[in-house]
This record gives sequence, C-alpha cells and structure tokens, in this order.
Amino acid sequence: MERVELLDCNRLFSSEVKGNNNKSKAIFTNKLGSGIQVNPGDRVSVHNAFISEVGADENAIQFSDKFLEKRTIEYTKLTGEVPINACNEKVMGFERITASNVTESVDNNVNQTNILLNYYKTANGENYFQLPRRYAYMNINTMTRANSWDNYDIDTMGRAYFDTVFTTTINIPYPQLTIEKYFVDEDYFFFQAPDQDNASIQNRYKLKNDNSRYQIFVQTDARYGAQSQGGLPVIINASDYNGPANLDYIEYTEKLNIKLDKGFISSTGIAQTITDQLRKIEQPEKRFITDNASSGGNVEKHYYQSGSGVLLIDQSINQPSSVEINTATYHTFYAASQATNNLTTWGAWNGLGTVNNTYKWLSSFQYIGVKRPDLFVAGREFAKYMLSINTDGATTLDSGMKGFNASIKQEDFIINNGIAPGNASYVLITNMEWNTTTLDYLRDLFIAQGNYPELFTNHSNQYSGYTSENTSRFLHLNLRRDDNRGALSNRNKYQLGFDYISNINGSMLNLNSTPLFFDYYPEFANASTGGNSVEEGYHYGFALKKLGVNGRPYIAMTMAEQLFGGNASANFSMIPDAYFKWNDYPGSALNGSMLNNNTRFGWDITFGAYGNAHIGLMDGWTDVQYHDQSLSNQNPTAYFTPGTVGTTQPNLNPQIVTSAYSQKIYLGAQEPLLNYNNISNKFEISQLHTAERVQNPYNAGGIDDQGNIVVNEFSTSGRKVYKINKRLYNTNYTPAVLPYGANSASLTLAGENPGNYKVDFLNPNLDPWTIFDQLCGIIIKDFGYSKDQWDNGIWGILGFSYNQFNSSKTSANDLTTRIGTDNKNNLPYAITNAKITAKDTMDFVSNIFGAQTYSLQLPIVQSFFFENEYNTALPTYNPFFRRGYRYEQYPAIVENASSIVLSAQNIPKKLSNPYFCIRSNILDESSYTGGFDSGELYPVIAVIPKSNDYRDFYVNLDTGVEFVFNKSKVITEITTSIHDPSQELAEVGDNSAVIYKIIKQIPETNFNIVEQIMNENKKK
Repeated sequence: MERVELLDCNRLFSSEVKGNNNKSKAIFTNKLGSGIQVNPGDRVSVHNAFISEVGADENAIQFSDKFLEKRTIEYTKLTGEVPINACNEKVMGFERITASNVTESVDNNVNQTNILLNYYKTANGENYFQLPRRYAYMNINTMTRANSWDNYDIDTMGRAYFDTVFTTTINIPYPQLTIEKYFVDEDYFFFQAPDQDNASIQNRYKLKNDNSRYQIFVQTDARYGAQSQGGLPVIINASDYNGPANLDYIEYTEKLNIKLDKGFISSTGIAQTITDQLRKIEQPEKRFITDNASSGGNVEKHYYQSGSGVLLIDQSINQPSSVEINTATYHTFYAASQATNNLTTWGAWNGLGTVNNTYKWLSSFQYIGVKRPDLFVAGREFAKYMLSINTDGATTLDSGMKGFNASIKQEDFIINNGIAPGNASYVLITNMEWNTTTLDYLRDLFIAQGNYPELFTNHSNQYSGYTSENTSRFLHLNLRRDDNRGALSNRNKYQLGFDYISNINGSMLNLNSTPLFFDYYPEFANASTGGNSVEEGYHYGFALKKLGVNGRPYIAMTMAEQLFGGNASANFSMIPDAYFKWNDYPGSALNGSMLNNNTRFGWDITFGAYGNAHIGLMDGWTDVQYHDQSLSNQNPTAYFTPGTVGTTQPNLNPQIVTSAYSQKIYLGAQEPLLNYNNISNKFEISQLHTAERVQNPYNAGGIDDQGNIVVNEFSTSGRKVYKINKRLYNTNYTPAVLPYGANSASLTLAGENPGNYKVDFLNPNLDPWTIFDQLCGIIIKDFGYSKDQWDNGIWGILGFSYNQFNSSKTSANDLTTRIGTDNKNNLPYAITNAKITAKDTMDFVSNIFGAQTYSLQLPIVQSFFFENEYNTALPTYNPFFRRGYRYEQYPAIVENASSIVLSAQNIPKKLSNPYFCIRSNILDESSYTGGFDSGELYPVIAVIPKSNDYRDFYVNLDTGVEFVFNKSKVITEITTSIHDPSQELAEVGDNSAVIYKIIKQIPETNFNIVEQIMNENKKK
C-alpha cells in the first residue's frame, strides 16, 4: 500500500523571506515542523512547480545581466584647460581644449554594452566652408549684402590664392585634349562665372557641394585666444609656412552606454528603452554675452578711488543671448564664426597681427570634416613616421622625403612602339630604405586607397584608361624640386605640396604636389614576399627590393608591369611630360627632362592634395543678413546712451553683434530610432541622420501695417524631404555657394500669362540632379560586442547579425556611398539616408515653374523665354546669370522622405534559456549529468520547460521523474534552488513555489489486525 504526502515549499513562507534575506530569490528553505520520516523505498518527485518570471509572455524577450567579456574600447576625451568666466571670445568656457583618444577596459554583459559613435557633416550648401581656405568671413561691421552675400568667391573673399588642382597644356599626348587636369573627378567641379570679362578672377576649381558625407576629426589642442598658461608651444603661422593642415587631428569618437533591465521586457519596451538612451536629452543651457552695465539714474552707484579722482565702476552683466539643447547623439560642435575666421584673424596668422588673433583663427579649424577618413588616418600616420626618420632638416608633418635614390631621366621611362625599356629602368628606386616598418605603413596606406575607385579614374589626363584600384597605387610628388620653389624660407624646401593660403611667394605657380602612379597587385596586398623579383611577387603588392647608389637596399616601384605594360602608344612617357618640365627647367624655359633626386615625395597632408577632400564647420551667421530689414545685433545694457538727443553725435555705444558669439552648430542624429516591426517581427534601426527639411525664404513671415503677410511661409515648411536641384533661400552664409544673388531673379514674362515673376534657381555651386537628403548624422562604428560574443549580447538577441555592421569596407558600402537595399545588410558600420523608391520618379517631371505634371517623361533642364541683357549698362542686365542667354532652369524636386531601415536579419530570441532545473536537498544524490557543477550544488530533482506560461508564471503540472530514497531519514526542512541550464541561479521573482510529492510505502500487515494479533501471541 502507498500513502501520498504533498509538501508545499513556497518562497513567500521561506526562512529567507522571514529573515529578510533577498540575496537571491532562486534559493529558499522551508521548515517542516517536527519533520517527515522517509524510509528506503519511499519515492519523491515534483508534483507542481510555479516559477515566477515577471513579464514572461509570448511577446517578451529575456535578458540576464550575465558577464560575457571584457573589451578595450577607444574614444575621444575632451579636456578643458583654464576655466574662463565672462569671456565672450571663449564661448567654450575655457582658454583651450585638448583632445585625446583614450582607451578603456569595459565589461560587456548580456544586457549592457558601450557603442562607439562618429559624427559627420554633409556638403549640402550650409554650415561649412571648403578647405583649403584663408578665411570664410569678412570682418565684423564691414560685411554688406553686396560685398559678401552677393559677391563672387574671389581672392578678396578669402579663397586660396591659386588652384590646388594642377592643370597643364605641356606636351599633351592626346590630340583631342587641349589641357590635362590632375584631380579626383568625384571631388571637384569647375566654377564658371557667367561674365567672361571677369573669368580670370572668378573661375576656379572647387570642391563639389553634392551632399557627400564628411566625417568629423578634432584638433588635439585648440586655443581660443589669449592664453595665461606659460610654456606655450610654438605658434603655427605663415612665417613657418605651417597652415591648419599641419595641426594634429584625431578621429572624433564618443561612447554611449546601452543598457536593458534584466528579466523579461516586451519588444516595444526594448525599442523604446534603447531609443530613449540614443535620444537622452540634457538640461537646456542658456548662452550669455558679457556686457558692461553703467550705473545711471537712481540706480545705486559704485565708486572707486583712482589717481585722477573718484570714478564710476561699471558692472559686468551677463545678457542671455541664446539657448542650446543637447542629446546623446545630437549636440553642438565648435565652429568658425565671423569673429574667429575673418580677414583680421587670418592676417594675424599671416604675420600681420597678434598672437591672440592667430589662436582664434586656428581654433576655427578645431573640427574638420574628412571625406575619406581611413585614407586620411593612414596617410597621416605614414607622414608622421616619415618625418620621424627624415634626416635632412624637415620638421613638420607636411614634409616629404627626398624622393629618389638618383635623378630620373625621362628617356628611360618612354615606351617606344609599345615596348617598355629593355634595361628595366622603368623601376623607381626611392629614398625609402627597405625595412618592415616603412613597408607596413605603406601597405596600410595602399589598402585604404583601394576603397576609393574614383582615385584612379583620371578622366582628364594621360593615366586615363590605365590606372585602376586593381592595378595601381600612388604617392604625391612635388612638381618643383627643392631649389626651384622660389625665394622662400628654408622650411619650404622640405614641404611636400602647398595650400596657397599664405601670400608668402604666393605668385609662384605649381608649388602643389601631383599624384605619381605605379604598379600594384591586390592579390599580394598582405603577402610578405621579400620583393626580390617580379616573378616571386611584389612585397605587399607594390614593393621590389633594389640597391641604391650607396649599395643599401631601398624600396622600389615599377611603372610598366601593371600600369602600362605593352598597351601604351609609341613614344609614351610613363611619367607625365609636365612633371619633368616643371621639375627641372632652368629659368623660364620649360624644357627639363629629369626628375631631380632633390624632389619631395611621399604623402601630402595639405588640404588640397590629390585625394584629400576636407571641409571646416561654420556657424552661418553674419552681422548683416541677406535681407536689409535686420542685423544680427542686440542692445547693450541699460544706461549706455547712443548719443545726445537732438544732436548729430555719433553712436558711442553700438549694439552687440550677436553673430560674433554663436560659434557653434549642431551635428548628429536628431531622432535616432530602434523600432520593433509587428508585421515582420523584427527590430529595425533607422534615422541615424538628420533629414533635410522644407525651409522658408529668408524674408518669409513679415506682416505689414495692414496685417497682410508680405512673403508667405511655405505650407510644407519643416517637413522631412529629399531634394534634387536643391534651392537655397539665403538664410545660412557660406562662401561655398557664393554668390547668393544667383539663387533667384525677377523676370518679366510674356505669353498667355504675362507679368512679373519671382523665380528661384539652382545655385551654380550645387551639384545638379543630385539627391540632397540630410544635413548631418552619426556613424555607429562599433556596437560593443566582439564577434565571439555578438550572438549572446543585446544586438544578437534582437536578431541583428554581426556581418550586418562589420563587413569589409569596399567602394560599395563606404561613407561616400548611398545606403539602399543592395548594401544595407553588408556595412562596415551603421549609417542611414533617405529611402528612394521608383514611385517617386513620376513626381520628378514638372513645368518650368516647378508644378508637377506626372508623366513617363524624364525631367530635363528648361529655359525661360526671357533673355538676360548682353549690355551691362542696361538696367535689365543681371550679373548673376549668363549674359546674352535665356535663364536656365533646373526644376526643383522636393519629395517627402523617410529613413532607410536597417532591419535585423533574424527574428529576436525570446528566451535566453529554454528550461529551469530544480535542485533540492531532499535528495541524497544526483542522477543528472550536464551543465556546470561546482560540487556544492544540490541534486537535480526536476527539469521545468519554459512552456505553458500563464501570466507571470511558468507552470509545470506533470509529476515527472520519481526518485527513490535508499536510506531512512527525517526531513525537517527542504532547500529548493532554481537554476538556468548552466546551473547558475536563475533570475526569478518573489512568488516561486515547488510542491513536492512523497509516496510512502505502507506494509500490508498494518491492515490485517487478526494476523497481527496472532503473530504477537506466537512470540509470547
């Protein structure tokens, strides 16, 4: 016979709860009073189990706080030096700010990690200036609409003195070309002014305004004016021939902690929690301008005694001028302003002003945007290394090595009748000695170059058709040898390239560098072959080991194996003719035929060098706005009188120029989003960029004395859009798009509806037919987890795969590429842009006024039937449009925009563990094998699958396996512990309970009373 006993072990009635011991809710002990006697043969099992996991339901995802790994991360630390109060020229609150990329060891848990963020600014025609540049603004109080907004970008407006693009007509090898141009076609366009009479001063090669992303880098030491600290470093100025490109820049990176609570969280709750952390907002911060208040009227006066008598003390007053609100991924960055980057501050750096103004000018380059960040880093690292081993007196980063081990004769690099020179003199033996460190730096530089096929296009020079990312690499070569660079300082002799931002010997042409291409084999990019022969393979794909004139081994490159081979025409020079002519000509005769070994060669870090594309940040405010009705001013404090009433006394106390104290812009993602899609059941990342918006005209919203709006705001203003043939409305000043007068015109049109029309036009600096969809954004460069632990961390649990954001970088997924369906699952980092669909194309077609006509046609350029006067003396002549031609119109296309979505490739993992293990001291020994066993755990008595969940409980109603007692004992208490499959204590709630079932064996003799009495009598 058997008897069943049920033992209810509920955590709420345990010794731990009574003793207020909440160290772990997964282990608890219940007292059983006088106890229960069990004997051999009795059986025990779990009758019912109720495991409390708060939030456990079919839509919830489980997270533990289990430690996964320790990682070392690197991010940027900004340190303010010498705090400043009440100092208008130092809006950052410090005399200087230093930046360094620091490393930190961090713990990654299942529910917590640190992501790393970069920032970028787009070349969208607002809040930046193209580099190199002398200054971006005219001086305060000297700007007018005519001499600033409506002027062309000429030397007096601050552009570099000469083109950094090399163009030449020397020995052009192609009959169809009259000029050769050496620049990256994807970077530059030729600005052509409409008035041919001024072409010589207005026309210039300029960086494209094409919405390209430029990643943010920061100076390691930015100084905002006067310095009180001693021991200052040598000032970088024009007398040393050092420009801002010689400042030390590092990649700007922020870390952001992402954390979820442990336990069960709904999918929408997870999305909201992480989104809130990405958008975490700081307290609003007021900006102030310090002004001096004069005591007057009945206000209490404060006096002090001086040598000349009793004087009135002026009071220092902070006047509120602005406010900024920053978030974790969208905040302000220091930018050039009219007070820091102007003719005067540049002149100070150029040797004509104070140290304070020199620091102001240099500080306006504190943050720069870089189009090819990995190439920027690799090139500068190589340049730093070469400077460290240079022995000829070079002292700055833009120094180059003396290029070649011996002078190079052009005759040895001419292919005759398609055959390269038989003596293999097409080999360039450099002055770089053969050693592992130099080769490693070059390897990294050339691998980075391969990410950008546009560097090898060469549409307009003799390399065209020969160079490609699969056959070629390049270094920079000065056009002029050291002693042919003019009467400059000795410093200039060591300089590789030139930015033309100083007027020191500014009249000398072609001080810049040019690209010199040579053979490259990508399949050997990481192969250490030794470089002993062509047959064995080039070391790292580019290097042969050759003996120099001194008998030591040097790095050599070839120019005919891959680059030209037997494909070039007869008498074709493998090095452009112009390089020889400019390098080695005596006097003014361009008849040189040698590259002198005293010519600089290496990596040119100047902003205008081939392959380098950079921008500076600017706040966009001027003291005089485009319309004549307003100034960027506010009144000074009270009791400052502008003059004597009723007289012509001049204004002794002018207004405060507020534009001088802005000096910041926002960068980042305004509304980054992690979303859970209830249709696909997948998580999605989007809106990592700040979208373009419909902007109002500069003069919108004014109301006359009759209450009528003079210029209406756009009904769609503020809407997120993407634009093609983007219009500018003269609200944000930058010399990148001068002149602003070309943005609109008043036309008197005839035809069916004659009259005067105000027409907006495409600014001639903006790239036509290009998508403008964002102002700035963030790059999630690292999601926190290593490849080994990715699947166990937040992102893997949410369904994102490691390769989605850690793929190899290529030209198809780089920062310069739009993100779409073809590449969004194979990115080296996470970035977004607007989603473009085919259905939008029908909206592109419009009439000349911009009204959409909805057809199958392609959009085209049209022209108004109204001709600009040829005669400049006539009042109808418009200097911003082609003289003698009709007004050309690129249709303005504005489409509603939403972000591209980076969807997880997998559905999320609902449970981190599929079952629980119940352990108990009610058993004497374990029959369970598996999981972690420290030797101190109780035996496993039941396995509870995570199924049949009801509200916040996992419920098990199956008796399951029975265990047999093999010895007698009295059970007075039962300790129960609930474990994950790893046998670590589980994360459970307060209300867990286990009901044990004990089946006791009852001898049948206990029920036969007669037999029992007879047995007793026999004993007697």
